[in-house]
Amino acid sequence: MDKAPIVYAFLDTNFFIHYTSFREVEWLKELAAKKVCLVVAPTVHRELDKLKDDKTNGSRRDRSRSTLAEFTRMGLTLVSAASGD
Repeated sequence: MDKAPIVYAFLDTNFFIHYTSFREVEWLKELAAKKVCLVVAPTVHRELDKLKDDKTNGSRRDRSRSTLAEFTRMGLTLVSAASGD
């Protein structure tokens, strides 16, 4: 059994908007870990959802849309603890 600790990386909205695609990062290497769990808080998901309709910044809008589309392709959905959705 592999007992390597898991490194949890909490990604914020700015990461998704301004940096390389999360799918392109070599997380194990970047975090010097054997196991990595990427965490996207519901707040980040909601912020990306708002930014996908941004009329003032096309780059930010496009990055938000592509990130949310990638989440969908991966089968990720927003779950609200308050409503149980």
